[in-house]
Amino acid sequence: MNTLPEAQNFTDVALTEVETKKVATYTAMEHHVSLARERLIEQAMLLKKQLEELQDREELAKFIYAAHYYFEPVMMQTYALYKSEDQITLSLIYPEEWDGECPMGVHIYNVRQLGDRTWEIVYDES
Repeated sequence: MNTLPEAQNFTDVALTEVETKKVATYTAMEHHVSLARERLIEQAMLLKKQLEELQDREELAKFIYAAHYYFEPVMMQTYALYKSEDQITLSLIYPEEWDGECPMGVHIYNVRQLGDRTWEIVYDES
């Protein structure tokens, strides 16, 4: 006969049920934490990519602001960027528009200024 008070009367069946529920709860917690962790990692990777793109645009802007040009660039207008031995030049004239050899040096990029005053390389306008 069991002489323990009702509140302290544990049986093996009750302990097994509690342990089973604990394991199930812990497994569910691990699953949800894992999903949340994966989402945060994806967000972090996206932020890292956006930061790298912004840094690339900043470096290009610094490069272009050091270039020679004698016009006011219009946002979203594409320009040609040339490099010679002694200078960088931003031009309204594209490489294929020159009659013969380009006097400004080697064409390195087509670029355009964005609304935030940074620049981006234009790879294809089609």
